Amino acid sequence: KEYIPNDLVWGKCANFPYWPAIVVDEKDVKEELREEVMRSKKKTDTILVAYFPKDRDEYNWLPNKNVQPFRCKSFKKFSEKKTVASALEDAIEMEKTHPPRPELTEAKPKPKPKPKPKPKTSTTKPKPKPKPQIESESE
Repeated sequence: KEYIPNDLVWGKCANFPYWPAIVVDEKDVKEELREEVMRSKKKTDTILVAYFPKDRDEYNWLPNKNVQPFRCKSFKKFSEKKTVASALEDAIEMEKTHPPRPELTEAKPKPKPKPKPKPKTSTTKPKPKPKPQIESESE
């Protein structure tokens, strides 16, 4: 996937779990941190992200394979980790003003069809059918 600045994502670094992050343009890194951030770039095919909460100023260059859209299929699994709770709150708050681009939202799975109900089995015996009555001619 192609990511652009302000895309909300999950970023995976080394032995850490996927963490809520936002894609940033290197020009938007605080000036006092920019040189250090640029020095940390090891490969050209990487994406610069800032991890939530944003006030921590934690940046990382990640390969594309370590970046997932924020509302990916694994969202529930990633967000269940207690360690990401406060960062997740910040990311969800930011999502309100930065909705995901359509190309980064994965189609929701179609709901599974409901199983057909099984025929009810009665525990009572069926009533016998009435016998046809033969009319007799009376004289």
